[in-house]
Amino acid sequence: MCKKKLIVLNGDSFLANGINSLIKSINHNISSAIVCHHTEDASQYGSLIFNEENQLTSFSEKKKLGPGYVNSGIYYFSKETIIKYKNCGYMSLEYELIPNMILNNETINVIKVKRPKFVDIGTEKSILKSSKIAKKIFIQ
Repeated sequence: MCKKKLIVLNGDSFLANGINSLIKSINHNISSAIVCHHTEDASQYGSLIFNEENQLTSFSEKKKLGPGYVNSGIYYFSKETIIKYKNCGYMSLEYELIPNMILNNETINVIKVKRPKFVDIGTEKSILKSSKIAKKIFIQ
């Protein structure tokens, strides 16, 4: 149903200013982008490795220990990219689309958010922690 471009958001996380950073960075010549932020413990998130031109070269879901850039759950794709990689029905961004794009040397631009205010609600433990973080972000 999308006409040309699509912004996709993971439903179990929130990054303040993530969408704004994406929109400000979008170049209409690119077909794909992913927003990331740096964290001291990347083990619970999808880790990103990118080159000097901020193009994604590697993506591993919840494997990297220690500090690193992690997936913020905010994506930008052209309709053509989605159609090119879509199989029947359901498609995982983290396990199918992005890894296949990297394997095929597709350009995925990486947009880094500095000083992130990130809320993860993907686990029971993080849901409890997220209410405190959300209050800091939204109630100032």
